[in-house]
Amino acid sequence: MLTDVKLSISGIYIDDSGNPGAKAPSVFLPESRKSWAAVIIPESIANDIDTGMSIFLGGVAKEFGAPELHFTDIYSGRGVWKNVSVAKRIEIFDLMSMLITKFNLPIFYQSFSDEFRNDFSEKWDQLTKLDIEFWDFTNIGHVSLFLLLIQLRDAISTLRKQSCDFEKILTVTVDSGLAKSSAIIQLPFSGMGLISDSITFEHSNHKVGLQISDFVAFIISKSQRIMLEKQSGKNFSEADLHILNIIPRLNHWSLDLMGVDQNKFSKEGYEFFLQRDRIKKGLNAKPS
Repeated sequence: MLTDVKLSISGIYIDDSGNPGAKAPSVFLPESRKSWAAVIIPESIANDIDTGMSIFLGGVAKEFGAPELHFTDIYSGRGVWKNVSVAKRIEIFDLMSMLITKFNLPIFYQSFSDEFRNDFSEKWDQLTKLDIEFWDFTNIGHVSLFLLLIQLRDAISTLRKQSCDFEKILTVTVDSGLAKSSAIIQLPFSGMGLISDSITFEHSNHKVGLQISDFVAFIISKSQRIMLEKQSGKNFSEADLHILNIIPRLNHWSLDLMGVDQNKFSKEGYEFFLQRDRIKKGLNAKPS
């Protein structure tokens, strides 16, 4: 008698953050931007994460009738979350945060926009001339995903030197959108035996890992927006502080963290910090 074999959820999971707001609060978060977040689930802890998420999602489905987790909807109180109290919705965020931090999952983030492309126009002009099936380097979403995949490949090389958890080639699963669910797309470069040479697009309700990356994508993008909307003399809201307090607990590999005193912090101060960083890199003070 044949029995079903349960597939491991180990691998890399990538989700896009969308545009968390109708209007850009700053030139540093332009409306043209496209951002992606990735989470790596090592094989050594994949079963524990799968068990934890199964219990978590089962409880969410039973109590709230939600078939999967979309954290933009949870935060905004949309859909099945419309009549759920803020306290209950915060609890969902906390539970997901606890799971990610408990297992110290490596987190990666990549954002790109038309404005940032202008910083390296010669390089992107060369890329747009490439004729590679599926990949369109005039499309900001494709460019941003491309940069994230390169970042991940390079990071796996470093992770292998630190832990035997990353000895196997890691598969890459991306939330469907740029391509339909179940589509398999070849990378525009070699995975070098670190990540798979192709990526698979799937719908998040089929992949628990994508619901984890959805959380990370929302938390990071929302925190950026919160900081670039902060008015001098006004404190962060309780909900915004909750988001900001989650950020430093994540195992970031691609973001620089900074301490924030809300009594002194403002959008203008943060923009000054970002401008100074760009000038140090030889770029114009502001993206254009």
